[in-house]
Amino acid sequence: MRRILWGEYMNNRAYVRGDIVRSTIAAIAIAVAGALILSGCAPGPVPGATTHPGGTPSATATVTPAESAPVPRFDLGCEQLLTSSDVTDLFGTEVSLQKDTSTIESLSGPRGNAVRQLGGLVCLWSDGRPHRDSEGSAPGAWVTVRPDADKEWAAYASAYGESALGLRCPGSEQTAMCLGEYGIHGYWLDITINDAAMASDATALGTVTPIVDRIRSAVSALPAPRPAWTPSPAPAAIPTDCEAFVPIDSVRTALAQTKPLAYSVGDGWSLPGTITSTQARGGCFVGTTESDDIIVGIEWLSGGAWAYTREVGPRLTDGSAKDAHVDGMRSGDSAVWCDDAAARCFLDLRVGGSWVRSTVLLDGGRTTFSVEDREAAKQGLPALGAAIVASLGG
Repeated sequence: MRRILWGEYMNNRAYVRGDIVRSTIAAIAIAVAGALILSGCAPGPVPGATTHPGGTPSATATVTPAESAPVPRFDLGCEQLLTSSDVTDLFGTEVSLQKDTSTIESLSGPRGNAVRQLGGLVCLWSDGRPHRDSEGSAPGAWVTVRPDADKEWAAYASAYGESALGLRCPGSEQTAMCLGEYGIHGYWLDITINDAAMASDATALGTVTPIVDRIRSAVSALPAPRPAWTPSPAPAAIPTDCEAFVPIDSVRTALAQTKPLAYSVGDGWSLPGTITSTQARGGCFVGTTESDDIIVGIEWLSGGAWAYTREVGPRLTDGSAKDAHVDGMRSGDSAVWCDDAAARCFLDLRVGGSWVRSTVLLDGGRTTFSVEDREAAKQGLPALGAAIVASLGG
């Protein structure tokens, strides 16, 4: 099985971590993304099922509220880490705490909600622009605090050593990006600051160090976290092996592909990536054996129905998603996919108490899969969803 970075698949920039490269799964750029935990719009109802190629309408699916949802396990909010005056001084421009990050792909979906499900804190201060590669100079700060990370931090620190830890500003003295990672009595603190306003005689490291030290002190003062949230009812078990989850032949048939396909898995080089070790979050890529081009990515958050509920309703309301027919769904399950104009198409499944997202990139820059291949894969997402529902006991 080949290994490929989640960030490569989503065409993202990679974080330069000393001598290593760290990637994320969503379209975030040089540094910024994040969210105030569990904020956002209230979920809305899913309209009645509509017919898509290869299927007939099913019973009306609804976005049923989850019985419970995780909350932060420690008394530390984003506002306590950085105040309005802090960010004004740091960036010299209007940057604010982003309350709704459901449209920031790196902080939405199964991967984006994994830290929140563990009771962690994710904060983004930005000017509100989407942070993609073409906007790498956009100012912002992204802070993540994950509890219960002793084992994961130790493995990360052992693998990458001193050059990948602490605060550093890769590149020149005047670089606009600084990164910091710290293991603090069981908490993993991850900080990215981009485009800080520097005096002519200042360095990036000197500019951001006081802010980073303040954030570190706040996390150092935290007691042990409160008990972890447990999904209720317990979600259906999700196989961690890609072939056991959905056989590759089933994927090829569902997506109407003629090329040989193979599974790849994502490397866990980042804080979100390490959550795969809990077996709560996972993912697989489907591509060819000849290249790294990917036709579909599948990721899941076991017990993540709470996050699906919070994010899917607004997408249906604003027209950026629509209800889909997926065979085998039970009462309380739901399937939603992209609108016709989407450059990347998601099929989001709430099934068995979990969230499973399958993504097809329609604007992929590589050539292994043609426009026709990608369109066929998009139209085949409901059939792939049916295979996933069957795998989870639908």
